[in-house]
Amino acid sequence: MKVHLIVMLLAVAGLMSACQKSAKVRVECKIDKDTGYACEVHHFEGKAKAKACWDAVTTCQNGTKAIGSGCHEVEPGAKAQHLIPFDEIKNAKECDKPVGFDVTNIKVTIVD
Repeated sequence: MKVHLIVMLLAVAGLMSACQKSAKVRVECKIDKDTGYACEVHHFEGKAKAKACWDAVTTCQNGTKAIGSGCHEVEPGAKAQHLIPFDEIKNAKECDKPVGFDVTNIKVTIVD
């Protein structure tokens, strides 16, 4: 994938509650031209350990959608880094130029 610009993500929050356990998690990603999708998983509310899974999607000028998926567990109040390398991003080589970027399909589950 030729990357001519760094595209910042749209932050999305997920919420799961099980009895008294809850967690709010935000996933933010950006395109790192050298490595892939660099994502930060931030557990910003609740007392339960959580696992967030998501898709990071680049819309390309030629209509291609380059999609990488990630999952990461995070402790309450913590932040974690997660890299989705280019070789794990579907259609990365077919992308001519990024024109849009989004984080979609965020699912948050409570980890016991």
